[in-house]
Amino acid sequence: MTFSDALTVLKPIKQDSVILVFAEGKFAEEARASGAQIVGGPELVKEVEEGKHKFDKCISTPGMFPSVTKLARILGPKGLMPTAKKGTVTEDIPGVIKAQTAVFDVRGDKNGVVHTIIGKISWDQKDIEDNYKVIMDQMKVLAQERFVKRDWIKNIYISSTQGPGILLINNP
Repeated sequence: MTFSDALTVLKPIKQDSVILVFAEGKFAEEARASGAQIVGGPELVKEVEEGKHKFDKCISTPGMFPSVTKLARILGPKGLMPTAKKGTVTEDIPGVIKAQTAVFDVRGDKNGVVHTIIGKISWDQKDIEDNYKVIMDQMKVLAQERFVKRDWIKNIYISSTQGPGILLINNP
């Protein structure tokens, strides 16, 4: 069974994320002050439609959302379409920007295999361990909510990019 969800980590994995916010007025000012790199209203919708911007995260205010829905065919397949379910359609722009830097998507394939990043080799061991613990706690909650089996984790491997997988835990 495949699944997809968003997890929050203590130390952001991708620290150079480009955040785009569809907002006007005071919300646009808050977005800029909170660190959003690309901020705009209806003109930004047109620019995104034309492919003028590259970004990793996308947030919208409820007032701008009707205009943003025109971009569903562009943003949807990339997993960037703002939605109320993900919490990316909101008036709390600063809170969401802060949260989005520590959030990443995780997907499980049809065989139940989840590939995810827990850190970088240049990080302190404690940061990697903390992210691992937080991710595992959240994965356990997801599993209890969605699946019946108790032994949903069979094995845990760790590896560097293009490196060999090393068995951490066998039937945890």
